[in-house]
Amino acid sequence: MIAVTRVTRIAAACTCLVAVGCSQQQSNSERIKAAYESSGMSSTPIYPLAGRVTVDNEAPTQKSKRGAIIVMAYDASKPDQPARNQAWVSATSDGTFSFGEGLPAGKYVLLFAGLTHNKKAGWHGPDALKNLYSDPDVNAKQPQFLIELPPAKTDCTFNLNLSGETPPPQPGPKALTQIPG
Repeated sequence: MIAVTRVTRIAAACTCLVAVGCSQQQSNSERIKAAYESSGMSSTPIYPLAGRVTVDNEAPTQKSKRGAIIVMAYDASKPDQPARNQAWVSATSDGTFSFGEGLPAGKYVLLFAGLTHNKKAGWHGPDALKNLYSDPDVNAKQPQFLIELPPAKTDCTFNLNLSGETPPPQPGPKALTQIPG
């Protein structure tokens, strides 16, 4: 009788394990997908974008401690969107930059501006790069500033020449001149 009880218990335990393993419980990705669908949102794949920017072949420098090179991925399909709504990051003192986890698929024009940060005003000029690389209409004509995702790009390099370059008299109407705080 003891042997039958032990066999019965083992059989019952196996049945429970099989039942749990065969349940219709959703995986994490299925639950996330269902949550997006129920909220009316869609998940969008993102792709890494990172690299390094130099100025006249050297790491960027700013006269102010609160200054940095701002790198903006200007979404060419949304030209009327204000700068504060475009994806941007500040480069580190050695010029490296990374758009965090990445950006959605699309075509981007990279813009660069040397701006100063103020808690109240956000990022503002005058542009330490003389407005040479801050206009999407100008940069869109230069293939080195055009990025299409996918594929992921994590080794982009840009050398921004200032020496001997003549700045435009005024930044263009879409130019990156500030990012309000």
